[in-house]
Amino acid sequence: MHAYELRRLTAPDDLEISDRNRHFVLLAFPHLLPSAEGRSAVLQRRLDFLDDPQRGFFAGDGRALRHDELASPFQAGIQHIARVTSTAERDWPARTLATLRPGASPT
Repeated sequence: MHAYELRRLTAPDDLEISDRNRHFVLLAFPHLLPSAEGRSAVLQRRLDFLDDPQRGFFAGDGRALRHDELASPFQAGIQHIARVTSTAERDWPARTLATLRPGASPT
């Protein structure tokens, strides 16, 4: 593996973690990393991002808007899709991390 690819896998930039499409490209290659710790780190960063409450649509005071507070049915649709997808997306990495980290249980 070249140094550039190794760096992208071991220290991906924030966009490679937060952007779903870029993350899926990144996720195709952790098996090339030499250690379980390195493979775990890729998954853990995405899980940390998914668990961050600072995602979505926000009011002027900085609080997240609830579904019934959104002004647009399109924003509501985006929020709904993101919530359902994120929930489903947490399952596989959590189970995989448990196999990469002996003694750990799925979160």
